[in-house]
Amino acid sequence: MKKLAILLAVLLIAGMFVTFVSCGTHMAETGNENNDNTEQESPAQPEDDDKDSENNSALYAISYNLLAATSADTVQNGLTLTDSARLKEQMAFILAEKADIVFLNEAAAFQDEQMPSLAANMGYACIRVSDFADGPQQYPSYGNADLYSARFCNYILYKNNRFRLTEQGAFAISDTPDLLHSVFSAMTDSDFRNLEGRPRMAVWGRLQDRTSGQSVIALCTHLPWLENGSDAAHTNFNLAGQEILFLQAKALKEKWPQDTFFIGGDLNAEKVQTACGNIFTTVNDGSLKSHEATAALDHILYAGASLSSPALLKGDLGWSDHQPVAAHFNLNA
Repeated sequence: MKKLAILLAVLLIAGMFVTFVSCGTHMAETGNENNDNTEQESPAQPEDDDKDSENNSALYAISYNLLAATSADTVQNGLTLTDSARLKEQMAFILAEKADIVFLNEAAAFQDEQMPSLAANMGYACIRVSDFADGPQQYPSYGNADLYSARFCNYILYKNNRFRLTEQGAFAISDTPDLLHSVFSAMTDSDFRNLEGRPRMAVWGRLQDRTSGQSVIALCTHLPWLENGSDAAHTNFNLAGQEILFLQAKALKEKWPQDTFFIGGDLNAEKVQTACGNIFTTVNDGSLKSHEATAALDHILYAGASLSSPALLKGDLGWSDHQPVAAHFNLNA
């Protein structure tokens, strides 16, 4: 009987131990769930290993014109969302897509102020350039003026857990590309003030894959739209902008010939293949009507890679007058 009592006591203690451990585990899991439900102002940070694939030969890119927003509470272009709500939806879309590189246009004052922190919370680093200088600069018909509050910015977002930035730069889309924020010398004061409205800039970065060591050059721009200037030659400033863009991109390509190269942005043209001298290929052959469903203005061009599948329009026109253009690439072309 004594032995039986001792055995029963041991079994009872063991049972209590198992029950305690099980409850403790359940309480920890419940605590984690409560933390996950904490309300957040910006999209949640993805996990460090949150990649579409561990295959470093695959790359997913998106080009998206956000539609400029200068303040948080305005509603424009017939959209029912305020600019703050719209930006939140746009950034949630980018987070859900898990693109490796994102090219963004028309980040005006409000978006520009929010973008770095929002991107960081999503696991993206970014580089950007403004079309207007941050401070007084000489502009046609404005003279020496500070127009920075009216800026549109080009952004490149890239996955911070995949890439590190090793080189970066910017240039003007003008006949003096090294003079940042400069305008084509042939553009008249009237064309600048009343039609084109702003200088055009490009920003680029050289991104090194943290695992493979392979480098990718990413370049983002928003080209002029004016095709028939009031100057004596009636300059096609969009075509002139394409030529400057591809001359500058060609120089970068020649500097790092082994790198894969991507150009993204609203090029304000459907046909860009001729100007790029067939060094780059666009994913948008004119069939992806990204602007108001009528014009194929948004592009991703590439060199040293191949398309894994046909490019697509993503999202809808509920957030901008442009739909995002998205494409999957194989870097082992």
